[in-house]
Amino acid sequence: ARGSIIHLLLEHLPLVDRSERQDLGQKLLLGQEDNTFDLDLVDQVIQLLDTPDLVPIFNNDALVEVVITAKLPELDGERIHGAIDRLLITDTNVLAIDYKPNVKVPASADKPPVGLLRQMGAYQSALQQIFPDHTVETAILWTQTATLVRLPSALTISALRSITDL
Repeated sequence: ARGSIIHLLLEHLPLVDRSERQDLGQKLLLGQEDNTFDLDLVDQVIQLLDTPDLVPIFNNDALVEVVITAKLPELDGERIHGAIDRLLITDTNVLAIDYKPNVKVPASADKPPVGLLRQMGAYQSALQQIFPDHTVETAILWTQTATLVRLPSALTISALRSITDL
């Protein structure tokens, strides 16, 4: 449930002026069926949004909660369905970001579990089909540490292909 709240705050707070974020965040939390969350969570997300290295990914041009489906050649044409937390698209590049609000971040944040690599590989493959003339990248945002980790496509695609090897 904590992760869902963080996702909700990251979806809506970047859309408003910084001076309005606290108010909106509290309203979003209080509007939840389970509103027992500590309001400090709003402060934590606002602090994340203000992290200098992350400010560029929270621009208003980003797409949020982008539903995606595609048949992936790496899975012998099997169809995947997913939702990309944040998608940044320019004339030449696509960056898909997935939020991971884990309280415990892997010992090496740049070496996520294979399941996450597979998920990001699926996004990589699907987006490359949609944007064949773009450079497609994926990244994980570890919200607990405010760390954005860009994942090498060879690593994510290799993890995705390993599913069919099982």
